[in-house]
Amino acid sequence: MYLFDESAHDLLAYQREVLWSQPWRLITANICHTNGYHLVFNLAGLILLQQLFHFTSRKLILLLLISSLCVTVGLYIFEPTVNWYVGLSGSLHALFAYGALQDIHKKVKFGQLLLCGLIVKLIYEHAFESIWIAQLIEANVMTSSHVIGAMAGVAYFVLEAAFRLKSNKSNLTK
Repeated sequence: MYLFDESAHDLLAYQREVLWSQPWRLITANICHTNGYHLVFNLAGLILLQQLFHFTSRKLILLLLISSLCVTVGLYIFEPTVNWYVGLSGSLHALFAYGALQDIHKKVKFGQLLLCGLIVKLIYEHAFESIWIAQLIEANVMTSSHVIGAMAGVAYFVLEAAFRLKSNKSNLTK
């Protein structure tokens, strides 16, 4: 959405005061970006995660939609002082968490290392401001969206595993 007129951006960004009367913002805020640097970094992250975890198109779209919704609802609930938000980084953290857990489940090398790296990154971001990233993309970094996104990825993995387990049990009893 960065490439469109700024008025389109204003209609799609997370804006707390109008969020529930304009619910599309729960998803569209994640496809808006503050500037070209922000867009490029998020797209590079998306491409890197796709290459790293080999998500199917269906899985990628589903994860992006669900995690985008989780990130914006999470910001609304847990960050009442956040009035405006754009970007895909929260959802990218969901993809990373989900992909690392999938790798661990499938016994893929480095899955545990990737998950540990994500945890260290989130702790570091929480303890210290991400000033260098903010300078790099020329915008503030909403690190709480990263935590919320990672938790959404974990929750999605756990729910998917629970449904898979339930499905396997029901198939065994038939």
